[in-house]
Amino acid sequence: MKKHLALVIICLLFSVCMQGQTLIATSHCIDATANKNQRKIVRDTLDNVYVVYHDSLDGNMVVKGLFLNRETETWSESVVICNGKNPTIAISRDCKFFLIYETNDIVPMVAYISSFDFIQWTEELIISEGSIPCRFPIADVDSAGNVHVFWQKIYNPSLYDHLLEYARLVEDTVQKTELIEGVSDCAMACHLQYGNNTVYFAIGIGYDVDMSNAFTLMYRSTDQMETWGNASGQGVLFGSNATISYNTEYWYDMYHHDCTVKFLYTDYDQQLVERNYIEQNNTNDERIIQSGPIDYHCIDDILPPLGYSYLFLRNNTLYHAFSYGYDTSPILETITNNPFNPSICYKHFRATVVDFIWMQEADEGYSIYYMRDDKFDPLGVVPIKELPIHLTAYPNPFANSIRIEAVSPEPELEFRIYDINARIVHSEKLMTDGSGKYTFSWTPENEKPGEYVVTCFAGEHKAAGKIFFKP
Repeated sequence: MKKHLALVIICLLFSVCMQGQTLIATSHCIDATANKNQRKIVRDTLDNVYVVYHDSLDGNMVVKGLFLNRETETWSESVVICNGKNPTIAISRDCKFFLIYETNDIVPMVAYISSFDFIQWTEELIISEGSIPCRFPIADVDSAGNVHVFWQKIYNPSLYDHLLEYARLVEDTVQKTELIEGVSDCAMACHLQYGNNTVYFAIGIGYDVDMSNAFTLMYRSTDQMETWGNASGQGVLFGSNATISYNTEYWYDMYHHDCTVKFLYTDYDQQLVERNYIEQNNTNDERIIQSGPIDYHCIDDILPPLGYSYLFLRNNTLYHAFSYGYDTSPILETITNNPFNPSICYKHFRATVVDFIWMQEADEGYSIYYMRDDKFDPLGVVPIKELPIHLTAYPNPFANSIRIEAVSPEPELEFRIYDINARIVHSEKLMTDGSGKYTFSWTPENEKPGEYVVTCFAGEHKAAGKIFFKP
């Protein structure tokens, strides 16, 4: 037992050392990483991390960027990419970067540049037009490499009646249309694993300063926004500040296809609400997952059919939590010292970890911090008690085989082991012997060394934890 505990402690210490809070940059602007749906952080296929934000330099607004080399675990120096502000970054399947931002003109326009190496960027291309300020662009890339961009055309900054505009960038050619009037907010998502060209977006409608009468509508397009229709299922979301994650092309056996899109929003009581949109039959289910007052939130990628990570701010504290699709959401990390303006990584997909940034006040200006956190705690001989199913595993790490145990009152449990790309490498169903305890062993056959996720499904409940294969 002591040996097992020692191994778990070593593993946890390694995780803490590699995944602590890191100061990566500073800015003179309090909103350098602001706007929850303007994603500021992405990964490439080698797991390197890239961050963009804006800063004030000699009285001029500039977009800056830096990156983490995963091989050396070192951050580059922050460099100026272009003039502008409020950037959002997207990345394609083949790791092409797309940077969309506001220009510094008296009447701001939405502009676009791209790069294959995050160093050399193309010439600026203006994708909005007209004499009305265009602000807060958001963007994502579909499986064909097309960039979908939404932004708000702001007629009156004091009112929440902006016009939502959209552009599709196809090999640097702009195709644009105006969409909806009276918009106060917008969120959008393309498929996380570039499985199709479907676009989901949600718009906030609200005319009161306190947003007490705000509501949100959800839409879907399956033809690259040539046409689009309502995806609200049972109706509108009576609240505001929607965020979206979409990752549904996933068969886990011949009978089950996980086809949900995750929406988070805050209701009139400032509680955080989760809604799952079921793609096949256009229906929803929803639940309150965090009590208020929620000041800010953003959503990570989905590991179907298990759940997803999300960040939220409450009472000047930043939390990383994981939703299993029911009321209990374990808190995985807590950050104090008055953090604000978090942004969470959306692509490329990682089943086991989450990368995010946030800001804090500094002596001069504002500090930008980065953190990598586990979506699941390592499984040890001590069960994870926050979940309704108690999971343990030992030895962990393991060299040859690992023994996995669960305690649950359910008559049958289903276990699945996933690799970091959400591929099932082992599954097992066990019936109860009357004791409430379930046990099996797993010996990898053709699997690579590394981390895996053990999941357990018991009725409506789920639980998961990490194991480490180190032969």
